[in-house]
Amino acid sequence: MTDEVSAAPRQLDPATDCPPAVLFVDDENEVLNGLRGALRRLRNTYSFHFACGAEEALAILDRAAIDVVVTDMRMPGMNGVELLAQIKTRHPGVVRYVLSGEAQQELVVRAVPVAHRWLTKPCDREDLTAALGEAVRFRALLADPALKRAVSSTGTLPSPPRLYGELLELLSNGEVPVADVADLVGTDPAISAKLLQWANSAFSGGQRCDDLRTAVVRIGFSTISQMVLVAGVFRQLEPREAIPGFDADLLGHHAGLISTIAGELARPGESSSARLGGLFSEVGLLLEATCLPDRLGEAYELATRADITLVEAERQRFGLAYPDLGGHLLSVWGLPTGVALAAAEAHEQPCQLDRSHLPAPDAVRAARLVAQRLPHSKRIGRAHLDRPDDELKTAVDGWTQTVISSGSGHE
Repeated sequence: MTDEVSAAPRQLDPATDCPPAVLFVDDENEVLNGLRGALRRLRNTYSFHFACGAEEALAILDRAAIDVVVTDMRMPGMNGVELLAQIKTRHPGVVRYVLSGEAQQELVVRAVPVAHRWLTKPCDREDLTAALGEAVRFRALLADPALKRAVSSTGTLPSPPRLYGELLELLSNGEVPVADVADLVGTDPAISAKLLQWANSAFSGGQRCDDLRTAVVRIGFSTISQMVLVAGVFRQLEPREAIPGFDADLLGHHAGLISTIAGELARPGESSSARLGGLFSEVGLLLEATCLPDRLGEAYELATRADITLVEAERQRFGLAYPDLGGHLLSVWGLPTGVALAAAEAHEQPCQLDRSHLPAPDAVRAARLVAQRLPHSKRIGRAHLDRPDDELKTAVDGWTQTVISSGSGHE
């Protein structure tokens, strides 16, 4: 059973006349019919396909250009994890979402290596619409010709760190004892210290935590795997030559401050994504400094000469900037859409100017503006500082007060 609704110009490629294609997969026709009704208003924005079961979904994918797959988890025969694993291998450019009422830790962990995002069923229309919008932007990171040229000029993108791969392999084995995860993470003292620090923070309940097993339970497997990736990335991407204006240690400290502040400003349920998005907000800059030092040096020179931000200089000179490259790297590694987009869009103006409880991407953008008011910002250089307009300055005042009152703005 398939169903299509075609309409407006395709958002991913203006040269074609097809809208982004979304495939929903479930073994219950009633669920698929409910999705049809809920999404009827979006028929001029997307082309919707519906498949009853995994086998039919794979058949559709083999004959149609699909941009996003949203699948149930528990289905007879091939389940959601197995389906997404096949899609990842056979159609690696497709964005992969889970939409399921089954949210047990075991299932979520098994989906980590193959799913870009987990949506809980029932999912109201507004949340589902927002998720599809994120998927389209996320997919565009993989399809942008300028990004492909920049990536090809690096020679090769770095692989995810070894410990991250080992952790994902361990977590993919179904029910994994907490002790096994703690023992594996404990082989890296620096990452162990970071996990304990987060487990003792206000964002994890504020109760004292002195051992890794308790930290693993408190933080959760999925978040731990992403934190391991963050730590490994900063260790792996080390520039081989000095670049005027670039200081890896200062920028790493800056990203840590953005992470802490973003977690405070994020709305309930999105603090973890905001914190991770903040930590990854400079990963594209590290990648450029390591793989494209001449290009980055040229951008710093233009930013200084024209008194513009580094992001503006890169987009003027090359058509894209380091946040775009960082978001692309995270998308290739299969990180959740919210984290990759938060990194790619960290320098955009926040969409919401409320004082707190922001969506994760907005929380990261707002956190950047607050962090650059702290004393350390004078050391990272003017090229790294955003230039907010008057309306945005008023919003930053409010966010800064929120952070100060919480005590999370201290360096």
